[in-house]
Amino acid sequence: MAKFDVEFTYFKKSGKYYSDGKATLEAPSWYDVVELIKTIHKEGNLPGLVSGAKEFHIMADIAGVPALFVLDNLE
Repeated sequence: MAKFDVEFTYFKKSGKYYSDGKATLEAPSWYDVVELIKTIHKEGNLPGLVSGAKEFHIMADIAGVPALFVLDNLE
């Protein structure tokens, strides 16, 4: 299992910057990290936010590769 350094940037529904966070996630592949981010979003355990926070768009830099998680697609 590989370790991926992930930098999170959170945006309000309006698109304004809100906060950021960092985590090292373990997964077999980059795609599995994407699925893991969706899971921790549903559980409300996003790094850099209080527990239970889910109302944000997420931009994640996964080992140098950007990924955008739009709130409407996460619910």
